[in-house]
Amino acid sequence: MQPEQQAMHDRIFYLRRRIKPRSRAAGGLLELAPWVDVVLIVILFFMIHTATLVKPGVEIDLPIVPVSGGARYDTLVVTVPHDQALFFMDEQMTEEVFAERLAEQQRLRPGRELVIEADGSVSYHYLSRIYNVAVQNGFERIVMATRLEPRGVMSP
Repeated sequence: MQPEQQAMHDRIFYLRRRIKPRSRAAGGLLELAPWVDVVLIVILFFMIHTATLVKPGVEIDLPIVPVSGGARYDTLVVTVPHDQALFFMDEQMTEEVFAERLAEQQRLRPGRELVIEADGSVSYHYLSRIYNVAVQNGFERIVMATRLEPRGVMSP
């Protein structure tokens, strides 16, 4: 290079080093955008997946009453869809097995509440037997599940 060109080159090179940008404009945002998309897709997947999970169970028609007291969150629930059928802790069982499981639950955590969900067609005699099994196993608080009467509708 000639001396004039060399001098000009040195001046430009000096300016180029001094004007060097410290950060790229929107460089971090461009690298973050695909990750945000991935996270949103994963969240959407889990939301749809959990909404489609169906807990197995039986359909029961609870009796309608005007007033209901309610139950605590950690209650045990026994479901009676019809006479001679009994579901406890998501398993169908006989009264004898039910009595054993109730006794086991009472030993593990005494003082829990038991909710009896029974269809309206279940006989009073069968519900009384279930109630007595719970009392014999030490349950002091036993609640019958019902549906609240819709507001503005009078029952016959």
